[in-house]
Amino acid sequence: MRKVSQFFVFSIILGLLMFATIMRLDRIGHRPIHHDESLHALYGKYFHDSPKTHYYKYDPLLHGPLLYHLIPYAYHVGGQSLESGRMISVICGLLLVLTPFFFRRLFSPFTLWTLVLYGAISPTLIYWSRFLREDMIILFCMASLLIGVTLIKKPLWKVFSVSASIGLILCTKENYFITFSLLFIYLMVEFIFLVLSKNYSSSLLGKLLLFLRLNWGVSLLGLAFCALIVSYFYTAGFQYTQGIKDFVFAKGFQYWIGQHQHERLTGPFSFHVLLLSWYEFPIAFLWLFLVCYFFIQFPVAMSITTFISMSMALTTYLLCRHFGNINEWVGAYLKLKTTLDFPVFFGSLSFGLTGTLYFLGRNKRSHAFFFYFASATLFAYSYAGEKVPWLSLYPFIASLAFFAVWSRDFNLNLNLLSRGTTFLLVLITGAMLGTQAALSYYVNFSKAGGKEELLSQVHTTPQYEDILIALRRETLARETPLHILLYRENAWPGAWFLYGIPEVAYTTNDTLRASYDVVLTSYKDSEFRNLGYQEYDIPFRWWWVPDYQQMGPKEFFRYLFQRTPWNNTGIMSITIYYKEAMKPVLGI
Repeated sequence: MRKVSQFFVFSIILGLLMFATIMRLDRIGHRPIHHDESLHALYGKYFHDSPKTHYYKYDPLLHGPLLYHLIPYAYHVGGQSLESGRMISVICGLLLVLTPFFFRRLFSPFTLWTLVLYGAISPTLIYWSRFLREDMIILFCMASLLIGVTLIKKPLWKVFSVSASIGLILCTKENYFITFSLLFIYLMVEFIFLVLSKNYSSSLLGKLLLFLRLNWGVSLLGLAFCALIVSYFYTAGFQYTQGIKDFVFAKGFQYWIGQHQHERLTGPFSFHVLLLSWYEFPIAFLWLFLVCYFFIQFPVAMSITTFISMSMALTTYLLCRHFGNINEWVGAYLKLKTTLDFPVFFGSLSFGLTGTLYFLGRNKRSHAFFFYFASATLFAYSYAGEKVPWLSLYPFIASLAFFAVWSRDFNLNLNLLSRGTTFLLVLITGAMLGTQAALSYYVNFSKAGGKEELLSQVHTTPQYEDILIALRRETLARETPLHILLYRENAWPGAWFLYGIPEVAYTTNDTLRASYDVVLTSYKDSEFRNLGYQEYDIPFRWWWVPDYQQMGPKEFFRYLFQRTPWNNTGIMSITIYYKEAMKPVLGI
């Protein structure tokens, strides 16, 4: 019986892994390339082709060096293609989905399988697991850090696994400033709370200091190992010493503080709340359920907290409506830009603090930690000046972890529940997972990179990709290559498609204008028409930026259920100037 049971469990795990793999690999190159992907893919190609001269030099705009060290290996195995580059995110995403199995002893089978299945079919996890950027790497490193801290017992292995995870996080993306700042705040809050309870030795900070004192030699080796990892990647294999100087002197921190202040990609404070509600509705539903649960558990405290936070929100809102200078200050420093932002800001702040203290007061340390991290991560990324959809991954994953831990309070063992309760639980869970699976197919396959999807920002259009691929194919097939000008805005991602062709130009002058076979430019230029070029316009990029001021309940639910934007989508077109002989090549 035991062998049958083990075989059955192994079969389910293998089946889920295969399902998750198919959802991430199927037509992985079908979705048009994103502007950021073209940068990552091409800088990785530079490093792959000339590792001694064109290695990656740290630039905060392009984030840490780890991705650019991994891309050459992906190209070496799978060839120089976008699909190969995206495989890095695919692998990290699959490993992230399997992470709950490391903690299987902590959860009921129902919670475990629900968590893994949700990870396998989650619209956002699948989307960003098929996207060439750093976020899936850093989430995997954070998961490995959690495994090292909680599951590995031998001090030597614990220290080196934790050091490796931290080192790789530091080499991946500058949002480690947010992650480690939030962790430090929690350690201090928990320590102060337990000091007041006269139980500070059991705090995470107390345990950490005790571990370091008892294992100081191993800890120093771990610190050196972490420093070695960081030094290796930031110096491109000890070739570029300026890289480690930029890291030590926090070049990335200074850059992203500037981006936070200038808000290059703007959005309301409630951006991630809305995004998660539209793409990960079960998580939003569970947060609402948790609020109701807290009202039942401690109604007086929750009523007081809600009254205070909503009073502050209303007062701030009315002051902003009455005094214009206050409105500017609130928008610039609190990042509150819409009516919805005010209750979300003050509500999430007070609810996060109340929930953390509630769980600490009941000595539920795991609950307190993961609840804090979920609520604090949501607040931190909502407050961050740059509103981009991939940052919703971090509060989403933290929320999944918290609700998995919280489910232990309800003893979701189907063998111990009544038949009616089991049926209702399975029905609700199945309906939500089925809905998410359908949404995953819509977002990742049916409308991959679609202009109506808030998850898709500034993807290039299939028409643009088809023309660039056709030009590359024609140029490589000719004895005399085509002369092509990629002018102005479409240099990226055009450079990715036409890399390695010396006849491709990115700047021009009056004497060269007549020498090109094809010109792609983001602005109309009458001089090319005067030189006898034919003209043709195609869509280049599209996007949807919601008009949040016009959004009400009707618009919110209409987008949730019908994926119908309530304001117009944006589009950027480019003009192709071509000589008559190029018409068949362009398919015009």
